[in-house]
Amino acid sequence: MKSIRVWFPIALAMLASAPSAEVSADTAALRAPPNAFLGTFSGPTFNGSPLGHDGLAALLHKMPKVELPNFQLTLPKLSTASVCNMAAGGIAGAFATAITCPLEVIKTQLQARANVGSGLHSLSMASKIIAERGPKGLYRGLSLSLVGIIPTRSCYFWAYGASKTALTGVLGDCPVTHMLSAVAAGGLSSTVTCPLWVVKTRMQLQGTSLVDSTKGIVAQNGVKGLYRGLKASYWGLSEGALQFLLYEKVKTAMKEANNGEDLTTWQYLIAAGGTKGVASILTYPHEVVRTRMREAAGSRYQSMLQSITLIAKEEGRKGLYSGLGPHLMRVVPNTALMFMSFELLSRHLPTILEERAWEPHVDNLQRVAAVRMAHLQNSLLQNSLAKFDKLGDGAGMNFRAV
Repeated sequence: MKSIRVWFPIALAMLASAPSAEVSADTAALRAPPNAFLGTFSGPTFNGSPLGHDGLAALLHKMPKVELPNFQLTLPKLSTASVCNMAAGGIAGAFATAITCPLEVIKTQLQARANVGSGLHSLSMASKIIAERGPKGLYRGLSLSLVGIIPTRSCYFWAYGASKTALTGVLGDCPVTHMLSAVAAGGLSSTVTCPLWVVKTRMQLQGTSLVDSTKGIVAQNGVKGLYRGLKASYWGLSEGALQFLLYEKVKTAMKEANNGEDLTTWQYLIAAGGTKGVASILTYPHEVVRTRMREAAGSRYQSMLQSITLIAKEEGRKGLYSGLGPHLMRVVPNTALMFMSFELLSRHLPTILEERAWEPHVDNLQRVAAVRMAHLQNSLLQNSLAKFDKLGDGAGMNFRAV
């Protein structure tokens, strides 16, 4: 290496200083003055004839112009229908969750490993919870459920409506559109709100507060512990896809039976509750797996397939369906109430927004508030004057006269 470094610069210097005996024509042309070089260069040619400057410009002018596409990133605009879907979904979810919360707590307790094989059923579990924690134990985690269900259902119904509108233009209003829309909506809402449901499950099982449950999960498994059971939730997307597929078909059949008129309240309840029951029974094991993975002792359950194998091995097939009765008792009325509320709200909210039906009520409230404020101010003034009169009488002075 050292010899190369020494001899290479010397060789270059010798080549540069050595005289050239013969110079090729190309080399002579390159060494010629610029004018001579330009004189021998005839420029670009076309079919053997020189184009010249004007000809070159004309040729370039005739070439087809290639315009690059103008890419613009535009955010989707929220329409009145999408806003109504979001609001209706959140309100309907909160309404149904508040009514069926005790059934959710009972179902979660029966799914937990600690209660497997205990012989407890829905009524006995309810009695046990009331005996240990009082009636409020049946509403353990309701506050967090409401905090979680409002964005979850708002996101879910908005995403379903937006996906269905987009896919209908491509695939048409077909079962594939309904299933794909449900998968997209469920995947988005499950990912966004998974930490809330993990903390809620821990609160229901251990009876701890929101802050303590969150701290315990993060201390034990880190931040990723807040997303335990997310894969099982993704598996549960099949339940939503199946339910919406059946729900849309049942709605269509009922609407045809009604001669094209909208479904009644009872028809919405029957359609939503029945399709949810069928879909839940067919896909229920993912509910058990998700609960087990979210337990404090969830380190035994690492993945969806591993958890299914472990539960089936230790508890048999019935372990995969533990708590199915309370689950159906909760989800069927919950879904029926939620879908019924959503359908009615989403149908009437656009009319309310367009007619601004709330304005007369707001104006009336403002007038009432103004009158009450005037009465309150008058009452305070009278009390103040009365106090001054007492002070004036004691001092022999008349404040009002002054």
